[in-house]
Amino acid sequence: GFAGSRSGSTEQGPRPLTIGGGGWSVAPALGFAAGGLVLPAAVTAVAAGLLAAGYRLLLATAERALAAVLAADWPAWKLGSAWLAAVLLLAALVRMVVRWDPSLEGGGLARAIETYRHDLPSVWWKNVLGNLAGGTLTMFAGLSIGQVSPVIQLAASVGRGAAALFGLLR
Repeated sequence: GFAGSRSGSTEQGPRPLTIGGGGWSVAPALGFAAGGLVLPAAVTAVAAGLLAAGYRLLLATAERALAAVLAADWPAWKLGSAWLAAVLLLAALVRMVVRWDPSLEGGGLARAIETYRHDLPSVWWKNVLGNLAGGTLTMFAGLSIGQVSPVIQLAASVGRGAAALFGLLR
C-alpha cells in the first residue's frame, strides 16, 4: 500500500509524478524518454533569451541611428525629402523580407502559436532572420512594431527550431 493505508491493504494510491527514476512519468505517455524534455526546454529557454536580448540591442542601435539622423543640422525641406526617400526604401526592404517568408505577415500571440505548431508553412530560421531584419528596419524608420509580439514570435520560432533539432516534431 501507500503511506496512510490500512495495514495489510493492497490499496494503491496515486503514484508520484517524477522525471526519470521510479514511479509514473508523463514523458513516456507523450512518447519521450523519461526526462527527455528537460534538455530541449533548457536549450530553447537559453536560445530564446539570448535572441531576445540581441534583438533588443538591434532595436536600440536602430533607435540611436534614427536619433542621429534626426539630429542632423539640415534644412527642413532636405530632412523631409531624405526622410521620405528613406522610409520608402525601408518599406520596400521590409516588403522584400515578407516576400522571402510570407509567414511574417501579421503578428500577435495567435501567429506565434501557429508558428510553433507549424500551422503555417514556414522555416523556423527564416522566421527568426525575417523578424530580426524586419523589426530593425521598421524601428529605424521610426515606426511602431509593438512591445511584445516580435519577441514572442522569435521565441516560438526558436522553440520550433529546438523541436526540429531534438527530433520532437510530429
